[in-house]
Amino acid sequence: MIKTILYNFGLVFLFLEVTSALKITNLNVPSAYILDDTSDELEPLVLDCEYEIDDSGSGFVLKWLLNDFPIYQWIPSKKPHVMQSFKGRVDTEYSVSDDRLHKFSSLSIIKPELNMTGNYACSVQTYFEHDKQSKHLVIISPEREFNMSSTKENNGSTVISCSVRDIYPEPDLILLLDDTEIDDIEPQIVKNENGFFDISLTHALEPDQSEASIKCKLTILNTNYTKIRDEMYHGNANSIQLISIFFLTILSLLAQRFLH
Repeated sequence: MIKTILYNFGLVFLFLEVTSALKITNLNVPSAYILDDTSDELEPLVLDCEYEIDDSGSGFVLKWLLNDFPIYQWIPSKKPHVMQSFKGRVDTEYSVSDDRLHKFSSLSIIKPELNMTGNYACSVQTYFEHDKQSKHLVIISPEREFNMSSTKENNGSTVISCSVRDIYPEPDLILLLDDTEIDDIEPQIVKNENGFFDISLTHALEPDQSEASIKCKLTILNTNYTKIRDEMYHGNANSIQLISIFFLTILSLLAQRFLH
């Protein structure tokens, strides 16, 4: 009886040892990938899935999924298989290691497109265990133009304008005065016929506004994509300086005339 209990306990312990051998330790999926239309050839988008697995790897299967739909599968005894939705978009020869259980674990997308934004998941499994992790990736088409300008009005105020043209996906655009956001501005957003976005904002600085740093900040949500345009606003200093130069010029001319 005791021998039977010990035997069964040993089997359970062995089973637990086996089932705890598979674990994803790192999922390397960037928050964003930028489509560079100025380059003749795009850099591949490489997603890495690192995991621990015992040497046997019985029944091991690795899959990559986009928004829960399988796009890539690899079984060590076979060549990587790419699903129809990503045919011609994945480099099936790309390998990260010569180890038989890790060789084709990475996903190398050779022709990223805007519709490939989403949640990318790596799934690994054996006969005994399964693990899965996912991260969100945004494909970005950068803006064709990002401009900032200032215009002096007749009433003494200065209008600051920021505009961005042809960007995807929809961005955020804010104006900062001495690094503090001006939160009462409502940007104007237009989705053009090509599906890209144009966005602009304007803000009037009062005539008595003192010298300040002004920034237009462009970002895309849930990514590290950030662009900034900035300039120094000198308040009425420029006007005072011009008046001073004018009077000094007049005095200089009068002095020259008096001396002659």
